[in-house]
Amino acid sequence: MMTTERAAVTSVTLVAFNHDVYERMRAKQDEATPRRILEGVQRLYKRGYEQFRVLTYMSPSGIHWRVEIAEAAAMDDSEGYVAYRNENVVLRYSTGAAPEFADTIVDRSSKPEEVAGLILASMPWVQEHVLDPAYADWYVRLMRLITAQDAVPIALADYYDTRQGWEVGWGSGAFIDASPPLPR
Repeated sequence: MMTTERAAVTSVTLVAFNHDVYERMRAKQDEATPRRILEGVQRLYKRGYEQFRVLTYMSPSGIHWRVEIAEAAAMDDSEGYVAYRNENVVLRYSTGAAPEFADTIVDRSSKPEEVAGLILASMPWVQEHVLDPAYADWYVRLMRLITAQDAVPIALADYYDTRQGWEVGWGSGAFIDASPPLPR
């Protein structure tokens, strides 16, 4: 009987033959963690945690994509923008942190269910079976557009009119209606 030993891969080097290819490769690599985070939130909805809301946006410099995850009950949109009743209940990520999210590495190899567990571990006060079907249905449509565009969503950015909704893909022109209002 023959056994095969497997070597652990400790690093991978990607080589691009021109700057444009390099930039596209880097942009796709930068999207791996954001995509896994968004997929993790989707897993939470399937498990009965529909009260989570995400807010995605570009940093003012336009360099980093950001996401904030919070319970709908911790958010207030009565003034026309999202504010938090308590900043300590918001889980944040920026592509400036590379693949680090919730004190661990989240990358292309991370499973969405694992990321859902990280979110819950970071927010242990969140209760299961708080439903928000309008938002959960909207989120399913958002994730479909994310898959179709192969890009992350942007709810806010200095460069476009937010009345068009969320843009999926930086400068793509692909929009989804704005997320449903917070429950009152």
